[in-house]
Amino acid sequence: GREWDAVIDNSANVAQWVMDAAPLLQDAVGRYLFVSSISAHKDNSIIGQDENGPVFTREEYDEVMASGASFGEAFGPNKAQAERETLETFGDRGIVVRPGLIVGPRDNSDRFTYWPVRIDRGGEVLAPGDGTDHTQIVDVRDLSQFMIHLLEMEASGTYLATGPAAPMTMADMLNGIREVTATPATLTWVDADFLQEHEVRPWSEMTAWFPETPEMAGFSSYDISKAVAAGLSFRPLAETARDTLAWWKSKPEEERTLRAGLDPEKEAAVLEAWHARNG
Repeated sequence: GREWDAVIDNSANVAQWVMDAAPLLQDAVGRYLFVSSISAHKDNSIIGQDENGPVFTREEYDEVMASGASFGEAFGPNKAQAERETLETFGDRGIVVRPGLIVGPRDNSDRFTYWPVRIDRGGEVLAPGDGTDHTQIVDVRDLSQFMIHLLEMEASGTYLATGPAAPMTMADMLNGIREVTATPATLTWVDADFLQEHEVRPWSEMTAWFPETPEMAGFSSYDISKAVAAGLSFRPLAETARDTLAWWKSKPEEERTLRAGLDPEKEAAVLEAWHARNG
């Protein structure tokens, strides 16, 4: 018998959760905002795609779920199906937000945190590719503010909500992070083929990075102009990096174990092999 102005569903990575919740809330809420993911898009080869880019279909969702696929394989199809459930149930009272990599203080995945922590440690830092590959991130505080703004404006529809406002390369990001630390650090760029040869994994070990191969050329080039026009704004990279590093250093020492990024011993070994090859 209760009613609410809005729901922010920021936890559902299984479509069935939305399929269960949405009908119960359909007549009890003003707006239902579902936090999806750019992983709902099924073709990362498309450069500059917007909200209308192809997503996993209902049939593909059904097929993946029937196959017993892993969580990672099912993640995108689940997000796409949950989007459909949201918009079909709530119509113009439904909002879908598709973030990319969400970063900032309190991000325990460490998929961005690795870089401020590693660069602050100083010395020679292994950096992926040649620095020209693009990356997209959004500070959780900017994303949260945008979602609340959408609800307050009684918006509808789908928004790609990653950042920054202008294209950013890995060199832009890592050099920007380096500027907020006082520890001397040098970046050694190691090409993608060499990293693959030495089993250095993109995204999980070289975080926030995928090499721009033909099949992944568009992974970090989503068109966010619709979200920006609707009010998405971005704090400086330096602020995100500085605050993330300060949060990390505020943690008890026993909790300062990175969940992502390259192991220091492996990094040293790969750098040694790289220098041996290149003289």
